[in-house]
Amino acid sequence: MGRRILSFIYAHRSQQRGGHHCLDASIDGPGQIRGASQSSGGNIKTLLASRQHPLAINDWGIPEPVSGIEVQPTQLEVVFVPLLAFDQRGHRVGYGKGMYDGFLGQCAPEVIKIGLSFFEAESDFEEVFPTDIPLDYCLTPKKIYRFN
Repeated sequence: MGRRILSFIYAHRSQQRGGHHCLDASIDGPGQIRGASQSSGGNIKTLLASRQHPLAINDWGIPEPVSGIEVQPTQLEVVFVPLLAFDQRGHRVGYGKGMYDGFLGQCAPEVIKIGLSFFEAESDFEEVFPTDIPLDYCLTPKKIYRFN
C-alpha cells in the first residue's frame, strides 16, 4: 500500500504545474517535513512537523506529533482520508463521528481528497447525506480509483 501511495504522489505531482510543496518536501526535502493531524474534542488540527518533533500515541493508537507549525485547512492542497469503506462514486464511511466531513468542509474547494483503503469499492451507498464530502481518489492495494 505504501508503494502505491508514493507512486500515486509522484505521478500526480508530475501532472501538476507548481507542484504540491508540502508533498515535495515530505518526499524529497532534506528536512523530511511531514504533514500530520491531531484530533481533540472532535476537531482535527493540522500540523507541519519534522522528524525531530516528538510523537505521542492518540486514543486510536495512531502516532501524532505533539508540536509543530499549525497549518490552516484552507492552506492544504491534498488531504489523505482514512476510511472503513467507500463506494464507486467516492462516498466513504468512516467511524461515524463526521470529523473528516467537518474538516474537509473547512478546506479550499479545490483541495484533493484521497481516501486510503485496504478494500475495494462497494456498490453505491444508499444513505448519503448533504454534509458528506466525496473523495476525488481512493488508493487500495490493488487499484487507484478516480471519481468525478
